[in-house]
Amino acid sequence: MKIPYHFDFNGDIKHRETLSSLPEGCRHPMPAAKSRLYYLWNGTEILSQQLNRIPFFTEMVEVNLKQSTEIPFVVDGTQIFLFFMVSGEVTFQEADGKPIVVTRNNTIMISVYGSGRFTFKADAGKYVAYIVNIQQEWMEKKSDHYPKVWAQLSENLGKPYFTLNQYRIERKVKRWLKKIYNYPKKDKGGLEGHLIKYIGYILNYYDTRIQAEDPNLADQLKAYIEENYCDPDLNVKMLREKFCQTEKTLGNHFKRKYSISVQEFYHSLRLNKAKLLLKEGHSFADVFSQVGFRDENSLRKAIQRSSSNKK
Repeated sequence: MKIPYHFDFNGDIKHRETLSSLPEGCRHPMPAAKSRLYYLWNGTEILSQQLNRIPFFTEMVEVNLKQSTEIPFVVDGTQIFLFFMVSGEVTFQEADGKPIVVTRNNTIMISVYGSGRFTFKADAGKYVAYIVNIQQEWMEKKSDHYPKVWAQLSENLGKPYFTLNQYRIERKVKRWLKKIYNYPKKDKGGLEGHLIKYIGYILNYYDTRIQAEDPNLADQLKAYIEENYCDPDLNVKMLREKFCQTEKTLGNHFKRKYSISVQEFYHSLRLNKAKLLLKEGHSFADVFSQVGFRDENSLRKAIQRSSSNKK
């Protein structure tokens, strides 16, 4: 199975090493891992334990950040991911900084990414994620077992990215997850069946969670905001009237899926667009009305707050 993605440091990689054993302080050893990689880039340390076993590519990633950092990665082809944010909170973004989703601490999420360059952004601290890349052919073959999951995935496989709802990792899911990555290296014969069994349990759990929910409201809301965020009249009240839902309903659906509030999302879109226009040489006076701000001063303050938060 081809490796589905890789870190992309633009040739600025300072150190990359293949490890024969895990370093001290590794919090989540993966005994069956076939490769162990260590990266050092701009003060960022990344430990990656990988196991490539069809129909899955699995990886345990531990990241240690000294400061707020955006780490670029490239996805090769359309890929389906089962993503566990074991520890920490990160924001996935398009290459231009447009937010995709915020993954909260101790959460599980299924997503689709198309070919392209993306980044994940996080503040200083330590982060742990476990990633299962699922072969598309296997997922389609098993679609009768996970009909709700597959229905949403199959409709969105052609998009640059798509995320299903994000859920807390409950106790039983955490137990299944540990059985997956703690599988003993010495017992190789049953590895494939073991992975299929417990990843299947987790996919079934995920499928049952989304059965009673409206899978389209958050997506419709996101698409509308992305198309209309430059309208200064776009706000929560307007969206509430547009979608004939209460503010609480809209907010809950959107945040459950993307882990970011409606206001934070359209504000970040406006801010990223403004920064791009300013970088191209446009003035604050020209830009503010083009990106949905009411006046020039509001844009200046938003830019200043954004810069302060990155320090």
